[in-house]
Amino acid sequence: MKKQRKNKLANLTEHSKSGRNQPIFTLPGIANDFVRGFVTTGTLAVLARPGDANRPRFDATVFKHATLAGAALVAGVAAGKAVERGNYLTAALSAVGGVAGVYALDRLLDQTIQQEGE
Repeated sequence: MKKQRKNKLANLTEHSKSGRNQPIFTLPGIANDFVRGFVTTGTLAVLARPGDANRPRFDATVFKHATLAGAALVAGVAAGKAVERGNYLTAALSAVGGVAGVYALDRLLDQTIQQEGE
C-alpha cells in the first residue's frame, strides 16, 4: 500500500515538472501573444500597402487588422496549449471564445472607424 502511494506521489511530481499543472491563461502570456500577433500583422499590412501623400501606410484599417490578428493569436495559442494538455473542452471554449471575441472586436472597430470617417 505504501509503495502504491509513493508511486502516485512520484507521478504527481513528474506531472508538475512537465508543466501540465501550469495555467493555460496568464496575463503576461496573453499580453505577449497579443503583441506578437499585433506587431506581425501590422508590419506585414504596412509593408503590403503602397503609401502616398493621400493615403498613409498605417491607418485605421491596418490598426483594425493588426488588433484582430492579435486577438485571434491569443485564442489560437490558448487552444493549442489546451490540446497539448489533453484538455479538449478548454481548447474548444478557447476557439469559440476567440471567434466570438474577434467578431465582437471587428464590429466595434468597424463602428469606430465609421464614426471617425463622418
